[in-house]
Amino acid sequence: MAELTPARTPKTLTDLNRDWFDTAVAAGAFEIPWIKDLTKLISSSLRNNFEWLGVPQHDGGIKLLDYACGNGVVSMALSPSITEAIGIDLSPNMVTAYNTLSQSQQLSSKLSAIQGDLLSPSTPQDPNFFNFDIIVMSMALHHVFDTQLMINKLHKRLRDGGVLVIIDWLTMELGGSGHGYRHPNDDSEGRNGEGEKVTPAAHTVAHWGFSEEEMKSLFENVGMVDVGFMEGIEKSKVPAEMNYEQQMFIAKARKVTSH
Repeated sequence: MAELTPARTPKTLTDLNRDWFDTAVAAGAFEIPWIKDLTKLISSSLRNNFEWLGVPQHDGGIKLLDYACGNGVVSMALSPSITEAIGIDLSPNMVTAYNTLSQSQQLSSKLSAIQGDLLSPSTPQDPNFFNFDIIVMSMALHHVFDTQLMINKLHKRLRDGGVLVIIDWLTMELGGSGHGYRHPNDDSEGRNGEGEKVTPAAHTVAHWGFSEEEMKSLFENVGMVDVGFMEGIEKSKVPAEMNYEQQMFIAKARKVTSH
């Protein structure tokens, strides 16, 4: 399978993002308690609501694109319900973590990841990277500057009738103390102007979460239908030592079937 070519462009995750994620994997970020809890929440939410997602059923099975796949949380959660999963991530360390986990669970025959960036102008048009029944982008859209471009790119990779799923943070109110993301004036040591510790990836955040209206607009701008939004999910502490709770959502929409 052809490898997607990563690109460093202001329209996608920043170089700081890549550097932080590579470091995080090496440092065992997925063993940090609040991140472990979050991945469990994502996994259970996907499994428990798979029918709600409305993934099309056909004789060819179910093909998943796990975009910004990390170590494979989404792919592993949906593995009982899918036929094939392709993970794509900017970080080579994340790709290694994904494939290592897949192999350890004897799932490498149907779950595999490569390094790549769908926002890169040089992304190949290999048929293997199209006609997905379901595409999931989990906890990564808030790192993308041009969210509409990202949705457009993912939409093009779906088969007719396929479902695009975005998992991310619900819009939070800024101002005051205790929030999990870094303000522009936060220092490089991970503390804000009030001396409070903030999350290590905060400097890579492009959006402070998304509202239901924003997600609906992003989907409908590319002609998607059957938009759904689920926010009644257990809250997550970000990070746990700050005692700050953030609300996750799952948003979905369907690509119109052409006639």
